[in-house]
Amino acid sequence: MFPVDSSLSYGNDMCTNAAFYAVLTKAQSLEDNAIIKFDGVRTNIGEGYHWDSGLFRAPLSGCYVFNVSLVTNPEKVCEVQLMKNGEQWMKLYAGCLKYFGTGTNMAVMQLAKGDEVWIQAHGKYHSKGVVLDGSLFCSFSGFLQS
Repeated sequence: MFPVDSSLSYGNDMCTNAAFYAVLTKAQSLEDNAIIKFDGVRTNIGEGYHWDSGLFRAPLSGCYVFNVSLVTNPEKVCEVQLMKNGEQWMKLYAGCLKYFGTGTNMAVMQLAKGDEVWIQAHGKYHSKGVVLDGSLFCSFSGFLQS
């Protein structure tokens, strides 16, 4: 069994959970290997997601579930990867030659307190120009399962 840190100071209260949900509020271009910064933070229990850097830093140790959903603009494609402490954990493809394209993927992973997880463009595997739709269709979320 993995030890779980069951408490986190959160303001004046003790937080025993971690969860976040963030969306893109503006359409985005992609740079090679650049981190995608989901700027519209809707939920951030435990304050683990940092929209300014695009990084989720685990406030508690345990098993986490992450979900990524992307919508590309018409005639645009992209491949992104979920990274854990600099190591590729999963990939996701979204795109369509004629219409808006969608892609989604999920990962389950054990994290230690302080581990970092983020979404970044996978090398040069993306269209040029404005690739990702910014109308709240693109999201990155995660939560502590146990």
